[in-house]
Amino acid sequence: MTNNLNKAAQNLLKLTETREAMDRLRRSAFERFFKQMEDFLEPLRRQQEEIQRLYEPLRRQQEEIQKLFEPLRRQQEKIQKSLEPLRAQQDTITNWLSSMTPVLTRGALGLPALDHLQEILEGSTRARQPMVELAEAHSTWLKSGSLSQMDLGRVQIMANEALARTLFRTTVTESLVARISQNALRSSVTMSAPGFKNAREALLEARKSYEGLVSSIDSVPGVLRLPSETFPSAAREDFLSVHTVVATVGSEKLYPEERLLVAEVKQESSECVELLALVDRRLVKLYMGARDALTGRSVDRARHVLISLRELTNHLLRLLAPNERVLEWIRIQPRDNLLHDGQPTRRARLLYLLRGVSSDPLENFVDRDTGAMIELLKQLNRVHKLDPGLNRSQLESLVLRVESWIVFIVKVATQPGQE
Repeated sequence: MTNNLNKAAQNLLKLTETREAMDRLRRSAFERFFKQMEDFLEPLRRQQEEIQRLYEPLRRQQEEIQKLFEPLRRQQEKIQKSLEPLRAQQDTITNWLSSMTPVLTRGALGLPALDHLQEILEGSTRARQPMVELAEAHSTWLKSGSLSQMDLGRVQIMANEALARTLFRTTVTESLVARISQNALRSSVTMSAPGFKNAREALLEARKSYEGLVSSIDSVPGVLRLPSETFPSAAREDFLSVHTVVATVGSEKLYPEERLLVAEVKQESSECVELLALVDRRLVKLYMGARDALTGRSVDRARHVLISLRELTNHLLRLLAPNERVLEWIRIQPRDNLLHDGQPTRRARLLYLLRGVSSDPLENFVDRDTGAMIELLKQLNRVHKLDPGLNRSQLESLVLRVESWIVFIVKVATQPGQE
């Protein structure tokens, strides 16, 4: 029994020793395997680290490139958004041109200036890309004076809007002209026959100069070379030159689009007092004198209004273009027919105000437009008679004519480059 137990214990000891030996062999085999794998993978690991080390500058460079392109990407998105109004405007203007067809047909028009404006506007709205010809644009078109991509889209929209406003005003004006009865005007008792002839000739010269101004441009870049409000303001002046004559010496009733334009002009001319105050506060007193006379009940209010308006225009020109400055300008840049008895003429003062804008057609228009307005006031301003024969509505049209001219002239005089 004892022998059997001893043999069993010995066998168990041998079995244990055998298992331990096998465990040692397995551990040794695994250790050799893992050592071999480590030895095998170590070059690959070092190679991977080397690749990562080499790639790290490229990764940082890629991040830098992405940072550089991010503002461009955002700017591109802004440009796309800025062009959305232009695309919508193209459709709006196209629809607007179609809606104006009854007005054009009713007036039996087809005049060169009107056709020319319509061709330029339609050509501009057909272009889907923003303009790149901004190098010669007048500074009033640019907010910051820069030429960024944002400016391209914004200026395209502004130019099209200016052309659309100009075309609308010119269309309404020609519609009004087309139905004026010359017989009705000639039979009016408001003016004497010679007076009407002078005013009519001055009006025709002004309208001819407006057509010359419009014809001087052949594309949107031509519009951009002049101050941003040049053509809408010139079209406003052209309309009022006709409207005022019709209101004071005719009996034509205004169509809805003409009444709409009169309301628009009144809104634009509402800054008249503010602009006069910038020049000289004494001018405001003259203007308010005309306004007070207009709203008063004096029997000779027409005479008071006319006198105030004439004095206002004369004083304004002399303050904006003083003798000494105009004479110095003439001395540096001599031109013909600018002096009378050694003093600057009205034309000389107007050209002095436009010295920062290089445009003969604009100079001619401002001169003729001012001349037509002053000639009309001159013929109506019959102070030697007790009653000029003008009712309140007619006087209001004259005041509006002068208000619009004041806004036009003062803004021309305060354009950049005029100092």
